[in-house]
Amino acid sequence: MGNSPGSLSPRQRMINMMYLVLTAMLALNVSKEVLNAFIVVNEGLEQTNENFSNKTNMLYSEMDKQYALDSAKVKKYYEKRLKAEKISQDMVEYIKHLQNIVIAYTEEGDTTDLTTTWLTPDEEKEVSGEWREKPVSLLSNRDNYDAPTHLMVPDGDSNPKKGYGYKLKNRIESFKAEMQSLFDDIDTTVQTNKLKLGLNTDDVFNRFEGKEVTWQTYNFYHSVLVADLVLFNKIIAEVRNAEADVVNRLLSMISVTDFKFDDVQAKVVPKSNYIISGDEYQADIFVAAISKTQQPDVYVLEGVDTASRKRILEEGKIVQDTAYDGMIDYIAKPSGTGEKSFSGIVKMRKPGRAGDDPEDFNYYPFSSSYIVAQPTAVISATKVNVLYRGVDNPVEVSAPGIAVANLSVSASNARIKGGGGQYQVRPGGGNKTVVNVSARQDDGSTRQMGQMEFRVKRLPDPEIVIAGKKSGDRIRKVELKGSRLFPSMGDALFNVSYKVTRFTMDVTVGQNTQSYNTTGDRLSSEMKQIVNRLQRGATVAFKNIQVVGPDGKRPISGVFYTIQ
Repeated sequence: MGNSPGSLSPRQRMINMMYLVLTAMLALNVSKEVLNAFIVVNEGLEQTNENFSNKTNMLYSEMDKQYALDSAKVKKYYEKRLKAEKISQDMVEYIKHLQNIVIAYTEEGDTTDLTTTWLTPDEEKEVSGEWREKPVSLLSNRDNYDAPTHLMVPDGDSNPKKGYGYKLKNRIESFKAEMQSLFDDIDTTVQTNKLKLGLNTDDVFNRFEGKEVTWQTYNFYHSVLVADLVLFNKIIAEVRNAEADVVNRLLSMISVTDFKFDDVQAKVVPKSNYIISGDEYQADIFVAAISKTQQPDVYVLEGVDTASRKRILEEGKIVQDTAYDGMIDYIAKPSGTGEKSFSGIVKMRKPGRAGDDPEDFNYYPFSSSYIVAQPTAVISATKVNVLYRGVDNPVEVSAPGIAVANLSVSASNARIKGGGGQYQVRPGGGNKTVVNVSARQDDGSTRQMGQMEFRVKRLPDPEIVIAGKKSGDRIRKVELKGSRLFPSMGDALFNVSYKVTRFTMDVTVGQNTQSYNTTGDRLSSEMKQIVNRLQRGATVAFKNIQVVGPDGKRPISGVFYTIQ
C-alpha cells in the first residue's frame, strides 16, 4: 500500500509537489511554454538526483567509518548497507535503461517489437544510438505521446499487463520488497512501522473518467515524451530517497555510544525544500549525540554554497534558540525566488575544556539549499480551453500544497458558483473573463495565488435538420409537411437546445421562386398546400431562420432540400 501524505519525508513531499504542478499545467494545454517548463523541471530533478546520491554517499561514508572502528559489531549492518546500495543502483540503471529505449523509439522508431521484447543493455545502446546522451531540449519529438504510449501502455487498461509500464510497476514493487526484507532478521518493528519508501504503485482514481485506473495507465497513457522523462527522474529521486531512508535506519540501529565525538557530523534537516514566496523556510540544525546541557554556537552565512571557517565565524550570524533541546531551530525569510543557499559552522566545546581558545572547540561545517517559488494556482476548464457565453462552464481550481477548502475563487465579467475545487463559470457580455484564486493561510491572512485569462465565445450556431435530413438532401413531401425545423447542435460540448421562432420558405419551380413567411418551427397550412403541388425535383429553401437559446435570439444559416 502507498504511504499517506503525513508519513512522507520532507524531501519526498517536495518531489511529489513539483511533479503535480507540472502535470496540472500539462492538463491545461501542451504549449511551448509548458514543454519548456517540463524541461526545466527535468533538469532540476536530474540535479536533485545527483544531490541525493551525494548525500547518500555521505551516509555510506559514515557507516564505513563505523565499520572501520568496530567491524565485529557493525558487520551485519554493513553487509545490509552493501545490499541496499546494489539494489538501489540496479533499480536506477533499470529506469535509465527504459528511459533510453523510450527516447530512441520516439525520436526515430525501431522495427523491433519493443512492447514484447526486453532489450539487453548492449542492444539498447544500439537502438538508442545518438539519442542516449542527448539533452531533452534537443529532442525533436518531445511533445509526442503516441510512441511513448505504444511502448509503455499500448492498450491502456484494456490490457494493463502489456507494455513496459507494467514491467516498471512490477520492478518497483520488487524493489520495495527487497529493501523491506533487509530488516527481516535485524529489526522486527519494520513490519509494523513501515519505512517511508514512497514509490506508490496502487491503482489511481481518475476523476476525469470517474473510475479507478492502473498506475501505469494513469502515468503513461497519452503522456508526452518530456512528461515521461520527468516521471522517470521523479521515480529515480524516490528510489534515492528510499535508499537514504534505509541507510539512515541502518545507521540508527548502531548504538550512538559507539561513535567517537571527533566523527560527529553537523546535520541540516529542512521542514521542506520547496516553499512559496513569502513563506518562511524552516530547518533543524543538529549534531548527533550532543549533550542537551551544552548548547553549541551555530553560525550561518546566507547566500553561499561553501565558505571558510574564518569567514563564517566573522561574517555569519549567530542563530539564537531559547528553547534548545539538542537541536537549533533555524528560520529564514528570503526575498525573491529561486534556489537559496547557506553555509555554517556548529561550534562545540571539547570535553574537559573551559577556555576560549579556538583549540578548546570542535567545529562542524554544514551547508544546505532550498527553493523559493512564486505562488502558483492551477486553473483548468474541464471541457474546453475557452468559456462559452450563456451557459455554465465547469472549471476545476486547485493550488499545490493548499486544501481546496481554503481557496477563494472569483471571476471578472462572469458569475461563478460552486466550491471544493469544482466551479461553474457563466461569462457576461465581454470578450474575456479572468479567474482569480486566493488562499486562506494558517494565520488567517489571505494570499493571492494566481489568475488565468479565458477567451469568451458564443456557442456555435445550430444546424437545421428536418426529419433527420440535412441541407442538400432529398426529402419526401410527407416528411417535409409533418416534421418541424429542428436546430441540431451535433457534437457540441454542452447540452443546450435551441428552438426556431420564425422562418421563410422559398419554393422554386422552373425559373419562378415564391416566398412564404411563418412563425414557429413548423410549416403553416398555406406552406403545406404549396408543398402538395410540387413536382419531383423541385427545390424548397428555408431562410431568415430565427432561433432562441440559452444565450438569447440569433439568426442562423438557411437550408434547402430537393423534393424526392
